[in-house]
Amino acid sequence: MATTMKLKVVTPGESVYEGMVEGLSLKTVDGYEGFLPGHSRLVTLLDKGVLSIKEPGGNKKEAEIEGGFIDVKDEVLVFTDQAQWIEK
Repeated sequence: MATTMKLKVVTPGESVYEGMVEGLSLKTVDGYEGFLPGHSRLVTLLDKGVLSIKEPGGNKKEAEIEGGFIDVKDEVLVFTDQAQWIEK
């Protein structure tokens, strides 16, 4: 079983993130959901909230997103109206 998956996060104006991740969580219209490598295929709407990304090696990143949708296949695509990285 794979330990990472490819993630792309895009807004209408730019590619915000592209890379291999161990997992991510974000807020869908049904509440916060987590996604790991091998997740079943899914397309669902996103709500305003925090996108949390866990990169290999334990590095974590978070961004405020403004809705959109997620498309989970062999890779994960997050399409959002706006994304702003949260500084820690």
